[in-house]
Amino acid sequence: MTLQSSTYGGQQIELAMDIERDQSTGNWWLYLWGTPIGYWPPSIYNGGVLTYGADTLSWGGEILDSSGSNGFHTLTQMGSGHFPSEGYTRASYVRNIVYKDPNGNANAISQNQLHPQAPAPNCYNYQFQHDNSGQVYFFYGGPGCS
Repeated sequence: MTLQSSTYGGQQIELAMDIERDQSTGNWWLYLWGTPIGYWPPSIYNGGVLTYGADTLSWGGEILDSSGSNGFHTLTQMGSGHFPSEGYTRASYVRNIVYKDPNGNANAISQNQLHPQAPAPNCYNYQFQHDNSGQVYFFYGGPGCS
């Protein structure tokens, strides 16, 4: 499988990713564009909550801030390295956000179910949008801080 990357201001390549728990084996499977890539067996969760399901889901970007206590923030970019306000073709985004309930039914996420965090909004941020059907999606990222 060859992965392509998006072009700033041009063609956008979307990664269709799905993570599902197999009810019969307990394995958490990773799918890209519907193709199984691999799985995490329940044994690695040592009887913790992910052994049996999930109670929290997360989407977005994450960076390592190794600044410690000296007051400086990392130069690491998040997403495309551009702020969400730049929008489509420039900022990273997540869309088609759904989760499966214990019965296997897909449920769209509403904005009031999300608990956004941007601890350094002048370095990284997010911006919610809604598509024509009302589903929420968001742009995220930023250049980091100097």
